[in-house]
Order: sequence, then C-alpha cells, then structure tokens
Amino acid sequence: MNHRIDGFKVKDNDEGITVTCEKYGNKFQREFHHIWKEQVLCDASIMTETGEAIPVHKTVLAMHSDFFKAMFTSGLQEAQVSHPTINLSEHPAAIVRGVLKYMYTGSLSDLTKENVQDYIMLMDQLQMLSLKNACCPYMEDNIDTNNCLDVWIFAQRFSCEEMQRRSLSHIKHQFGFVCCQENFQLLESDALIFLLSLGELNMSSESVILDCVERWLENHRGISNETQWEILKCVRFNQLTDQEITAFSLWVFQEIPDIKEEFQKYIEQYRTSVQDCPRNERKHIYAIGGYFQSRTGPCSPRLQTVEQYDVIEDTWKTTTQFPVLASALYAVEIFGKLVCFTSYSTVLISAFEFDPIQLKWRNCSTQFPESVLKNIIECFKVPGAMCYCDESNTLFVLCSNKTNAYTMKFDNGDFTVSATQSWKYPMRSSLASFATVTLDKDLYVIGGEERLSVRDVNQVNDVMRCDVPRHQWAPATSMLEPRASFDAVSLEGRIYVLGGFNSRRLRTAEMYSPVTDQWTSLCVMNKERSHLKATVLCNKLYVMGGKSYSRFEGGARKVLNSVEVYDPYTDTWSFVQPMQQSRCMFGAVVH
Repeated sequence: MNHRIDGFKVKDNDEGITVTCEKYGNKFQREFHHIWKEQVLCDASIMTETGEAIPVHKTVLAMHSDFFKAMFTSGLQEAQVSHPTINLSEHPAAIVRGVLKYMYTGSLSDLTKENVQDYIMLMDQLQMLSLKNACCPYMEDNIDTNNCLDVWIFAQRFSCEEMQRRSLSHIKHQFGFVCCQENFQLLESDALIFLLSLGELNMSSESVILDCVERWLENHRGISNETQWEILKCVRFNQLTDQEITAFSLWVFQEIPDIKEEFQKYIEQYRTSVQDCPRNERKHIYAIGGYFQSRTGPCSPRLQTVEQYDVIEDTWKTTTQFPVLASALYAVEIFGKLVCFTSYSTVLISAFEFDPIQLKWRNCSTQFPESVLKNIIECFKVPGAMCYCDESNTLFVLCSNKTNAYTMKFDNGDFTVSATQSWKYPMRSSLASFATVTLDKDLYVIGGEERLSVRDVNQVNDVMRCDVPRHQWAPATSMLEPRASFDAVSLEGRIYVLGGFNSRRLRTAEMYSPVTDQWTSLCVMNKERSHLKATVLCNKLYVMGGKSYSRFEGGARKVLNSVEVYDPYTDTWSFVQPMQQSRCMFGAVVH
C-alpha cells in the first residue's frame, strides 16, 4: 500500500507500514522558530553587548555550532548548570541576533558590505564553517584597491583561504597604490616582510620597495636590529642605482654609524654575489571595442568585446565585455590601473576602470572634472590625439590647435586630476589624425593630415617637439614619409611610427632618435595597416588590427585581426597569434 494523506506519505515495508510527513523539515523549523519567538522551553541565554539576554535552546545552538556543541557536551561550566548564560558581548548585538535567527530559520537576511566582516568573525568563533564559507564570496566580490590590504589581513586572521588569495592578487596587481596607503605603514613586520619578498609586484621600479621600507621604518623606530635586517634583505639592491642606495643609507642609518658601515659591507657583498631580477607582475595586452567593418561612420556596427593577450602563452582570450558600444576609445594605464576613456554618442563620454582580478568594469568618470571630459570628447570628434606620460603622470589631450595637460596624483587609494594646464601649439588647426607620444618628458606631435575641404586632404610628415615645463614648441626633423591614421610608441629612448595612410595604407615603419634628430626606415610590416594600435611589451613592439586590403597591396578594404611583433634588435617583423575578432579604431593598452 503506497498512498498520500494530508501531506503524509504511507508506504509498505517488511514490518508493516512507514508514515512520513513530507514537509516535516519545514514544519519542524517553523515550530521551533515560533517557540523561540514566544520564549517557550528556553534553557540558555546569550548575553549581547547591550546587556540584553536572548533566551535560546541549547539543542538548536549545538545543532548549528561546533563551538556550542563542545561547550554543552564537555566538562565546561556551561554544561553543568541548568540555564547557562553565554557571553557574546564582544560582537554587535544585531550580528548575534542575526546568527541566532539563522539557526532557527535557516535564513540570513541582512548581510551587507558593512556587516559581513562582523558576521564572519562571529561565525568563525562559533565554528559555523559552512555558513562562514557561504558568506565569504560576498566579501570577496567587493575587494578593491582601497580595501584589499585590510581584507588580506582579515582573511589571514580568520582562515579564509580564497579571500586571502584574491586579496593578495589585488595587492600584487595594485602594489604601487597599496604601498602608499596609510594602513600599509601599520603592517606588522612579518606581514611587511612577506609582501616585500614577493616577486610579482606591479610597480615602476625597485625604488618603490625602497620607499616602502623607508616610510615603514620611519613609523617603527623602536624595532630591533634583527627585524630591520630582515626587512632590508627583501630589497633587490642590484635593481637600484648607487645614488638611491647612498641616499637611503644616509637617512636610515644617520644616527647609527656602526650599522651604516655594516650595511655598506652588505651592499658590496650583495652586488658581487647575488643575481636578482626586476620583480614585475605578468602583463598582458588588452584590445578593447572598436569597429569590425571598414566603414566606421556613426551608424556602423561596433564591438563591445575585450580581448587579453598573454605574450608567454601566445594566446588571446575574451574577458569581461566593455560596458558600452563605443564610438571612440583611448585606453591607458594610470598608476597601475587600466582606464578607458570612451564616447558612445556625439555628446556622451565616460571613463571606465577595469579590475582584472574581479573582471569588472567600473565607471570612474567622477574622478575627472567635467572640463577634462569635454576636452576628450572634442579630441575624439576632430580627431586629435591623446597620450600619457608615466614619468610626470600627465595625460595630454591635443586637438583644435590646443594642448591640454592634466597632471594626475595618487589620493587616498585612487587617482585624481591635481593640476590642469592648457597652451597652443604652432600647427594648423585643420590638422587631424596625427599621433602624439612622450619621450624623456618631451611631447611630440607627429604627422597627420590637413583637411582643407572634403576632397582636399593632404597627409604630412611634420614633427613638433614641446618642452612641456616651458610650453615651448619647436620643429624636429620630419618623418621620411607623410602619414596619417597611424600609431606611435616610445621604446628605449626612441620613437617608432607604424603604418598609417598616405593615399593608400602603409606597411612602412620609421624610428626617430632624439640624440641625432634623425629618422631611420625599419623593416616593413607584413600587412598594410591604418587605424591600427601599437603597444610595447617585453622590449618589443606589437602592432594589431587596423584597416587593410584583401590582397597584397591591393583589393577590397578589409579589417584585420592579425598581430605582428617587431624585434628592434634584429629589425624583423613576425606574426603571432591573431585576435579572435577583427577590429580597427579600438583601444589597446599593456596592463
């Protein structure tokens, strides 16, 4: 006999029948919650920080918490009395009540960014491992540059392994930011030594580590010599200049000449016996948005896809889609952060920051004054050109015969525009589709085209150099060939111009030396390209995408997905793995 009666399931077995309540679990939970709310048959109390004693049932506590189970089944005092009071006053009362409600209902309904740490701390004490593990991902998803160091310390303390891994990834990726934060100076020496010993730290040079050590020692003057030496041994001194080491030594050991002499001997031995290398996080090339057809007007189809290139694996993979269908893009790394300026209509412009750990885009437009964004959208319309100088942390926006310079600064874990300058450059206002690049803090405007009318468009080979502090422009030697809609990059004290358009799309490339003020022809690329993107990675030039032809030096217009790499030591071009999608007029950056 097998049948159901009013929510009960009746089933035959060898000894008779089995009657099972199909919703027993839900009913049991509801009834226990009701009994708790009515404070019926309670046999223990939880004391909160407010002095409130919350009546509870020992059985329910023991069912959900190994901490309470051990307490009530061992020889502890709470197991010996009939109605024990357990003190949890070190935790917020709302958090204690929330966990108790979960024990009776199976639901934690008020978890927020503000209280998730408090919940995890209580769950850790009560040994509610499953619930703790269920809450950790919420905190992990909200890790960012400003909180990653605190989260890492928290995760270590409360044994949250995945949270610890992800927060450490953020620290390594944004180390240039994190090491300047106030809480970095408050680290315990063991934590500092661990971080400074890491190899994959995204920073400009080893001098960043030296600055970290100097600031930390300034805030911990009472530490032992042994600890101080353990910290100093984290520094890769072969990556520093003699001047940097001498200045550091004079400051740190100014009052302890004996240790200063010992330090000098250590440096001498280190220089001759240790083979260290620069520590830098593995970088990738990002290709963002763009057009996938050769027609690139306002109504032409655009891409939202973002691809990431791994130079070691020689592979492209798709990552998080760009937030908007952009008409124009400029991607740049600012203080170790990937930022993309974009216009997605004739009047709308935004700036987005990409988090490669969380794989999320964040709108960061509010970090730029409205005047900056207006100048950038004007630059996109003309079109003008943009470039970023890492040495001076300055974003240059050039268009309509005007140079705009925006100096960026690090402020409270993020970047802001700290200064704005604007001056004219002595080139024709009709100039467009030129390239701009910085070298040794000088700003260069290269090539472009003069649009005298719709039909009268002439490519030029002019080059202008600006002494930025003095706002003074002067002509430099012209390129060997006029070109527009090309790209320019700097590498090891030289400027490289690549591809472009001059009555037809170009395969040619040139190199400029500021020492000789001369241009040199390079080996030609394998494909003609205009509206391309070029980046520098591992001392090589990567050229990708752009508009070309369907056949060698001719045929129908075609958008490329191919990628070529130039080795300046052998003056050779070679193909590497192509992008997954063809694209032109897109954003590209090394990050």
